[in-house]
Order: sequence, then structure tokens, then C-alpha cells
Amino acid sequence: MTFEGRNVDIVVGLTAPLIARQCFARRAWSRRAALWWNVAGIGILLNVVVHAQLSAPTPFRVFATQPPVTFIAYFPWIWLPAFLVALAWALHALSIRQLLRRAASRREPGGLA
Repeated sequence: MTFEGRNVDIVVGLTAPLIARQCFARRAWSRRAALWWNVAGIGILLNVVVHAQLSAPTPFRVFATQPPVTFIAYFPWIWLPAFLVALAWALHALSIRQLLRRAASRREPGGLA
């Protein structure tokens, strides 16, 4: 749960402008690249959420981290699970939905070209 830990979701956020530029502004990459980037982002976010749950001091604890993940219950860290994780899920889902709708409306052969 640190920059040295398993939270590579930070990389997804940092690469978002690059992916958007390459796929939509320059059209150097296909929409399929944007779709797979979103799917990978959801998988990485799921990994972080599961890791956080398994590190929390509960009966389901698998990872004994120091310090314990109890700091997440206090301000300002409470914003991470309460708002930012949900926002990340929603933005990835909306992006995938938009990509699939555009592909369907254009009736592109082979789907996302």
C-alpha cells in the first residue's frame, strides 16, 4: 500500500493522458488499445482493492503489513476507498461503454478498429 508496494494502479493514472493522446488525438493507436488499457486498469484496481482487504486487520487478514492498513479510516486517506476507488471504477466502465458504443454505431468491420 505504498509506492514500493503492489499499487501499480498509479501507473494506470499516469499513463491515461498518453493513452488518450495516442488513441484519440493522434489516432496512432486503435480503439482496441484503449479498450485493453481500460480492462487492464480495472484488473489492476481489483488487485489493489483485494490486497487492501486482505491486509486489513480483520479475521480474513492474509498479509501482515506494517503499519496496519487502519490509517485508511482517517482523514484525508478515507477519500481513497470512499470516493477515488469508486470514481476509478466508474470512469473505466464509462470509457469501455463509450468505446463499445462508438464501435457499434460505426459498424466497423471486426469491431474496434
